[in-house]
Amino acid sequence: MYFALTFLCAASYWVAGMDLFDAICHSLTTVSTAGFSTYDASMGHFDNPVIEWVAIVFMVLGGMNFGLHFVAWRRATMSAYYGDAELRAYLRILLVASVLIALIIWIGGTFGSFVEAFRHASFHVVSSMTTTGFGLDDYSSWAGIAPLLLVLLAVIGGTSGSTASGIKVARVVMLVRQGLREVIQLVHPKGQFLVKMGGKRVSESVVLSVSGFIAIWALCFMAVVIGMNATGLDLESAFGATIATFTNLGPGLGEVASNFSTVSTAAVWLGTVAMVFGRLEVFAVLVLFTPAFWRE
Repeated sequence: MYFALTFLCAASYWVAGMDLFDAICHSLTTVSTAGFSTYDASMGHFDNPVIEWVAIVFMVLGGMNFGLHFVAWRRATMSAYYGDAELRAYLRILLVASVLIALIIWIGGTFGSFVEAFRHASFHVVSSMTTTGFGLDDYSSWAGIAPLLLVLLAVIGGTSGSTASGIKVARVVMLVRQGLREVIQLVHPKGQFLVKMGGKRVSESVVLSVSGFIAIWALCFMAVVIGMNATGLDLESAFGATIATFTNLGPGLGEVASNFSTVSTAAVWLGTVAMVFGRLEVFAVLVLFTPAFWRE
């Protein structure tokens, strides 16, 4: 499935106007949600809306569960996609965020028309939430809270079983539903309320596991923010650098909105460690520091 999507992506880029070399290079970093480009201006170099929409489609596919792709291909049906609750939440977040950010930057005067604003917003929303990191322009100069919303989408990340990083949509949905359940439980203390995904009950052990993961993830995230700030970065840049590295997004905010070329050596090493922690979802690294692991 991964090879097939990469091949289709390269062919689509080529048909859309890229030369063969660029099409292959960019396909390798689109489906993988890696975001590397052969140009400093990233996707903005091509200034081609068709290429941008090809990138959006394949970034979205890369941020989806590859198990769903396999089942859909094996059974020759789209029903696998329709029935997945996490995928529906993923697509809804992308759509709502794209419209919201488009409105913010259009009303704020960043772009002259809503169509142009929506085109740029959609690309950057998908790029951020899938933790790809492709760019069309300097989003850090966009109006209002648009830059902050964009980088926060990377914290959510893609779906489980995708090439994207971040916390993952399923965990975020479960955390929100668990929080809402606790609120309802306070109103109706004798009631019995369940956390559900796709109409099916989620076991309490899974809910607790997700809550524990997100708690540890948040603690590690804050530790990296403090560490980045201690290396000399201002608070905005420290927060942006942490999101850029811990979610494997790439671009951040402030001094690291484009790259890390101006930061100190200590910040570079801290960012390197944060990328490993984020990509391996924290627990896999933390377990290496427990004595019990080595005794076993």
